[in-house]
Amino acid sequence: MPTYPERIVLRPKVLAESTLMPIGTMVRAMKSVYRQYGIDVFVQPREYLTLSTLRDPNVGTCSRAALTSDQLALFAHRNDVEPNEIAVYFVRLAIYPGVSGPIAGCAAHPPGKPSAIISTIATEWTLAHEIGHVLGLQHVNDNTRLMTGNGTLSIPHPPPPPRLTINELATIRASGLLVPT
Repeated sequence: MPTYPERIVLRPKVLAESTLMPIGTMVRAMKSVYRQYGIDVFVQPREYLTLSTLRDPNVGTCSRAALTSDQLALFAHRNDVEPNEIAVYFVRLAIYPGVSGPIAGCAAHPPGKPSAIISTIATEWTLAHEIGHVLGLQHVNDNTRLMTGNGTLSIPHPPPPPRLTINELATIRASGLLVPT
């Protein structure tokens, strides 16, 4: 089994699980992307949260500059999350007012609390994409790349996994969120 010099550590917080795209499937897809570049993905044990009022959080414009009360309330539940770990909240629906219907994910989070929200309508690549945002990556206009701004549903399937660029890898490594293995 290959070894990787660094890793991303995820701490799943589950309010709702999807039968459409199981968490394990999204984690495997995320590993297939990041391991191509020598970065492992380590997933801590899941914590199940019974926060019925936050199962469908309003993520507003999904901007760090304008976090909603739902996001702040959700991100306050960081039991056992270390500073260099990323909390991932799996919810039923992420509501983005002004958009027709819910969205698959949102990576806007408060400073010092790296977090993402993933909804039950996520694709296999949504988790990896949203964690890319947490690591500092921006959207691009290329559907073969993980950070496509055209939605993760537009990433071709079946694999190969979507790509990252050298510049994106430099941004990830400068994020402060990779830990040595």
